[in-house]
Amino acid sequence: MADKKNIISDLKAGRLPFPMAWLSDHPGKVETILNSLSVVDQARCVLQMRGKQQQDLILLSSQAPAVVRALPVEEVYQMVKEIG
Repeated sequence: MADKKNIISDLKAGRLPFPMAWLSDHPGKVETILNSLSVVDQARCVLQMRGKQQQDLILLSSQAPAVVRALPVEEVYQMVKEIG
């Protein structure tokens, strides 16, 4: 697994710290990486996804309520609207 410094560099460059396919194929790995990040960085990851993927990522977070609070209100609205 990439070290914390590389993960933060990826986030600042607009890249996820894990392959998108891992969200469905290896959720345990995503959960481990996600929970090593700050709430703000977790929210940045969520903002790089859409709809159901956002929901799946939030549900993997041990700090899910705080991550949702860190998201822009409009983003939460669009996510809920898209998911139904």
